Amino acid sequence: MKNISTILIIIVFILFLVKSVISNTNSPAQPPFSNQNEINNYIQQGNNKAEQQDYIGAISDYTDAIIIMPNNDKAYTYRGLTKIQINDNNGAISDCTKALLINTKNDLAYTYRGIAKANQNNYKEAISDYTKAIIINPQDELTLISRSEAKEKVGDYSGAITDLQLALSTPNVHEDECLFNEIFGNLIRLKQAQKYQLK
Repeated sequence: MKNISTILIIIVFILFLVKSVISNTNSPAQPPFSNQNEINNYIQQGNNKAEQQDYIGAISDYTDAIIIMPNNDKAYTYRGLTKIQINDNNGAISDCTKALLINTKNDLAYTYRGIAKANQNNYKEAISDYTKAIIINPQDELTLISRSEAKEKVGDYSGAITDLQLALSTPNVHEDECLFNEIFGNLIRLKQAQKYQLK
């Protein structure tokens, strides 16, 4: 299960990087053009460093972006995710919370805060954050999978199964055979575990 979580964090990170490049919606007011270019450069440098697993360097770049524009929810979100990579779950929770104070529609900040809380075995709060992310983006299969894992940890096999079934119905899963097989295998495992729980 730990390998699945690590893989999911990496996949979520990559998807977030792609999403940020494609979309710039729901962001607060932008600074003057020159500052925005500088912020974008720091964020891109941070993304590149995070992809190379230079997490400390990435955190430094995201921090530089935040210094220039303290209300940049994306920089806080990226930095929060990167802090998860170095097991700074409290720092990740703090950064994602700051991102959400700036932009309450930032589904990835809810997801990453949920991951950090789950890493601290705070599964009920993690489920709450995942649920908020899913309300904003119901097609995010990785958040559905993360919520399923947290529900399994609290013994809610029925809820975990439902989340995996929802994840299987999202379009991205059918494009990734490995992910589809992983979810399907976990679904079968959970259904068997649920049978033993009911006996």
